[in-house]
Amino acid sequence: MDSNDFSSYSYESAVIELEEIIKKLETGNSSLEEAMDLYQKGVLLSNYCNSQLENAEKKIMMLADTVGGAKIETEFNVSSNES
Repeated sequence: MDSNDFSSYSYESAVIELEEIIKKLETGNSSLEEAMDLYQKGVLLSNYCNSQLENAEKKIMMLADTVGGAKIETEFNVSSNES
């Protein structure tokens, strides 16, 4: 697998790997070259995750459109756990 090909990743595994990259970068123990490689992979993983979320949103909207055969307009919000 190409190191930039995440097509075999689930959303969850991509998020876990992205979190690991963030932890490594936050420690500051990486060389500049390694940090740049990690950052690049993190950006690509982030883009992949965003794409997966956008696809999920489209599927939800399509499903909502077909409920009862009538077009239903629904709003899709992704928000943090706000109390």
